[in-house]
Amino acid sequence: MTQLEISYQSEPKLINNTFEALDDSVKNGIQCRWLGRLTHAQASFGFHFNWEELANQGADRLSGYIIIKESTNSVAPQKTEVDITNTSITMMTPFSMTQPLKYVFSFEYSLTPHYKELKKVSYDELFAPSDMTDAVLVVEEKRIHVNKAFLSIHSDYFKKSKSMTSPTTTSDSFAAVSSQIYSFQMMAPLRSF
Repeated sequence: MTQLEISYQSEPKLINNTFEALDDSVKNGIQCRWLGRLTHAQASFGFHFNWEELANQGADRLSGYIIIKESTNSVAPQKTEVDITNTSITMMTPFSMTQPLKYVFSFEYSLTPHYKELKKVSYDELFAPSDMTDAVLVVEEKRIHVNKAFLSIHSDYFKKSKSMTSPTTTSDSFAAVSSQIYSFQMMAPLRSF
């Protein structure tokens, strides 16, 4: 699953012979620091991207491009395709020029977050009879095969209960609890089963 692209364009900056931060930006969960310097007839640029905020929302990579432009167009723009999987990464980009003059550069990026596909879980399969289940819990007339000892660890109700019917539990609330217990499987939280 992808989201709409996130684009940013910097202001033009004068590049000198000291490697320094030229621009800091934050846009829709992407932090970017642009660094650069000019040595002889070559400019070197670094981009430090931090997109942990998007990763915390389920993004597992960013793809797109970065374009570096010289303001007078005396040097052709340079476009670099990127596919970023580290949530905090620094990339270096060399930029060759004809002569060692003072140059003013800007950059832009367009990145698209890609999100992990959540595994759809069938509660009928998840709570089917197996050698690990020893009781049947009835929730809203649905028969769910469970392990009574496991449920007893999480609730005193099941320790004391002779009948495994839960008249006050809805399938929505049981699905929400199940999603928390099985969250390590990256399953989509279902409202009911």
